[in-house]
Amino acid sequence: MPNGSEFRRDDVLTTVTQDGQAGWQFVVTSPDGAVTLESGPGLPPIGNGSVRLATGTNGDWSAEIRNTAFNGVPLRELTDLRYWTYGVQNNGQQWPYIILQIDHDGDGDVDDLLFFEPGFQTPGSGNPNLPDQGLPVLNTWQDWNALAGGWWSENGIGGLTPGTGVGPLSQYLAAEPDSTIVNSASGLGGVRVLQGFASPDDVFLGYVDAFSIQTRDAGITTTFNFEPFLTPPSPPRPRPGGLALAGARGSWPLFTCEKSLWSVHRSRPFIVPGGFIDARR
Repeated sequence: MPNGSEFRRDDVLTTVTQDGQAGWQFVVTSPDGAVTLESGPGLPPIGNGSVRLATGTNGDWSAEIRNTAFNGVPLRELTDLRYWTYGVQNNGQQWPYIILQIDHDGDGDVDDLLFFEPGFQTPGSGNPNLPDQGLPVLNTWQDWNALAGGWWSENGIGGLTPGTGVGPLSQYLAAEPDSTIVNSASGLGGVRVLQGFASPDDVFLGYVDAFSIQTRDAGITTTFNFEPFLTPPSPPRPRPGGLALAGARGSWPLFTCEKSLWSVHRSRPFIVPGGFIDARR
């Protein structure tokens, strides 16, 4: 871990190399946006890669990853929630952020959205009573403790509003104690990390890695490491007169001085047509 991430020895590390793995869905609503797994940028907190979120020229639409595995988990059961971001281009305020979809009454419908934004995590930009996590900086890997940070509610529940009105999750739970994370009716995950749904004329481009989450029931933190898919090398062809082993694809040489290099194949973005249900849900 070249950047000294908060990954701990008691964490479970899960590597994600493609859409649909470990509950993660790649979702794009922007016509020229993309979600891809890339090498870099720079030195990611874990491994060599990360997930790239790009809205293209449609900053009012989104590029996001969503996880389905936490459907029905009570909000009060979250005991760890952290991630790393690397911002390349935005409107000066929006780095990759988290949305939790919330159900209040157990009917499975999305009643509210909870937002954690890196731009609201200092005493000047957010709630001075919460930990100062520093201002987000372009072209730099930064870690964010979302569980301890400031959140705002789409519906202003608990008095939580963007900017200096952000507050801890405990403030939200005081107003809605039965809050539960819920997936969308369409099957999209209720734990989301994204760029976009902001100013239409801005371009949002950022990277995410080392997304960590724990529930009280699980008792252990799962950290997701995003990496580009690597295609294993094909067996080298045997040379005339060389020792060979019989294999499923023919004879393979027992010894060779040549090296085979793995090639990186970037995953193609999963495109969701604009206008499905509610684009923010």
